[in-house]
Amino acid sequence: MRWRQWRVAHTRGCVFVKIDPDVRELAEGVVLRRKLRRRGWRFSAGQIQFKNTAVTDLRPDAGLLLAAMKSKWRYNIRLAERRGIGVRQGGDDLAAFYRLYAETGERDGFLTRPFAYYRAAWETFLRAEDDAANPAGALLLAEHSEETAPVAGLFLFRYGRRAWYSVAPAANDAGVTCPTICCNGKPCAGRKNRAAPSMTGGRAHAG
Repeated sequence: MRWRQWRVAHTRGCVFVKIDPDVRELAEGVVLRRKLRRRGWRFSAGQIQFKNTAVTDLRPDAGLLLAAMKSKWRYNIRLAERRGIGVRQGGDDLAAFYRLYAETGERDGFLTRPFAYYRAAWETFLRAEDDAANPAGALLLAEHSEETAPVAGLFLFRYGRRAWYSVAPAANDAGVTCPTICCNGKPCAGRKNRAAPSMTGGRAHAG
């Protein structure tokens, strides 16, 4: 595996290859790190993804998902619904989603890179969505009928029977939280995104 990755990286002119395994840090992560070190990998001091994550089981229906949430989250979801917030699956809205992402990064103090950096990954996963054998992605956008731009968003990366997201950006004045997108967006994403039974999330940002 190491040499195959090296050949691909060399062919594409990469300086180095960086991976972020989806394992528990204090359990299988320790074993995996030892194996990787023996094969020539080096642990990076600069981590890309947020260290703390949460896993949500998406198999229950919306009512059970709501019941398992904190009361404040349920309140925020219902408040957003009363204010006319709806969630749809996007496709050609990557620039609008990036503007939300950059706005959130500036407000909350985390690093954001140029649009082209993210677009390459987002478009690759969106194109793969029509092939069930491939990793795929889905863009979910929370919108208000009286607004011309989305107020929050979420990009799901799917591989196998799990989906991941790292940041759920929201506009400064949106007042929309990530649970709104996860819950209201489930029916929308389920048909197109194979209804991945679990989702790993990083950080939600409300305006």
